[in-house]
Amino acid sequence: MSLIFMIIAIFAVMYFLMIRPQQRQKKQHQSMLGQLSKGDKIVTTGGIHATVVGVKDKTIIVKIAENVKVELNRSAITQIISSRSQKQQEEKSQASQ
Repeated sequence: MSLIFMIIAIFAVMYFLMIRPQQRQKKQHQSMLGQLSKGDKIVTTGGIHATVVGVKDKTIIVKIAENVKVELNRSAITQIISSRSQKQQEEKSQASQ
C-alpha cells in the first residue's frame, strides 16, 4: 500500500515541477503569437531581430534590413521586444504629463 502512495507522490511532484510549468509557458507563447501586429519588433529562434510588416494566418512577413523582407512561420518567433500598442501607451502617458 505504501508503494502505491510513493508512486502517486512521485507522479504529483513530477507534474507540479515539470509538466505544469511547461504547459503554462506554452500558453503564454501562444498568447504572444496571437497578439502579433504590424510594427512589432521581434526576435526569431535564430536570433534575428526584425520588424513585423505583415501578418497572415500561419506566417508573418518581417523586415530585417532596408529592402529585405522575409516570410517566417509564427512558431519561429521567440520574443516580442516591443509592440506597437506598448509604444502608443507610452506616448499617451508622456503626453498627459
